[in-house]
Amino acid sequence: MYKVSILIPIYNASGFIEKCAESVFSQTFESIEYIFVDDCTPDDSIQKLNQVLERFPHRKNAVTLLQNEKNKGISYSRQRAFDVATADYFLAMDSDDWIEPDMIENLYNKAIETNADMVYSPYFEEYPNGESKIIEPKFSTNKTELIYNALMGFSSYWNKLISRKVMTDNNVKTLEGVSYADDLVVVVKLLYYSARFAEVKNPFYHYVIYNQHSITKKKSNTRHIIDQLLVVQEVERFLKSKPDFEDYTKMLIELKSLRKVRIIRSTFGDAQYLSLFPEINRHIASLPFPLKSKIILKLSAHNQHFLLKNFLKLLGLLRNIVE
Repeated sequence: MYKVSILIPIYNASGFIEKCAESVFSQTFESIEYIFVDDCTPDDSIQKLNQVLERFPHRKNAVTLLQNEKNKGISYSRQRAFDVATADYFLAMDSDDWIEPDMIENLYNKAIETNADMVYSPYFEEYPNGESKIIEPKFSTNKTELIYNALMGFSSYWNKLISRKVMTDNNVKTLEGVSYADDLVVVVKLLYYSARFAEVKNPFYHYVIYNQHSITKKKSNTRHIIDQLLVVQEVERFLKSKPDFEDYTKMLIELKSLRKVRIIRSTFGDAQYLSLFPEINRHIASLPFPLKSKIILKLSAHNQHFLLKNFLKLLGLLRNIVE
């Protein structure tokens, strides 16, 4: 039985899959199974994957390639990979990213050393101009704090080695049909059910933020918004079903507020979203948000569409001047 599963959905990754595949096949850790899911990618990503695999013959028997009958999206593809994984721990990656050669070795050793259900590490953001930036999400051994951090934006799978047993024992599933923020639902549930957490201080994962055609980054604005609403709805349903729900009520207000600001900014103040999440309106003043976000929420709460549109235009002009 393998010790770690690396799970990678593939869609429109031709320009990136070779670097991704080479990085996972080059790991210093040996006991790895690789599960790739072809989500009916229309390009030559799979051919390039197989070409890279030819250079790593000792990995061939550890590779499983699943083929979706039609394009089903990232949540469905991830779930297929989760369902066939057999290892004790898993790393869920994006096909346009890559990892350092010793990532799995370091995170797995930390998991065994600490008996952790989830091991975190910092990561690199890779920019179009070739620059890299190290991102260090705030870590805690306190479950409630980690759930809060996830709700506020640090919910990705890919900088975490996660116990498969926690997922299977609690029947944690992806939210099918969701392609944006799909990881938030699963990570919040896994955090809730996990008992121990650990961190490795070094960054290993390279997150490419400029590929606008990959499986996780290609989405229409309308689909993007629907996904956010579905994710918030499912996270709220899950936490409300738990006996300690009171610990999370304030967090849910902040989650809804954060998502509302993002939706309004991404739609340039579309009037249909001004009344979104009315339950947050009486909490705006106490939110730990920047002033500009509070202004957006206040103008929305009072249905000041004209003022909101002009405020968003002003923010755009100021951003252009600063940049």
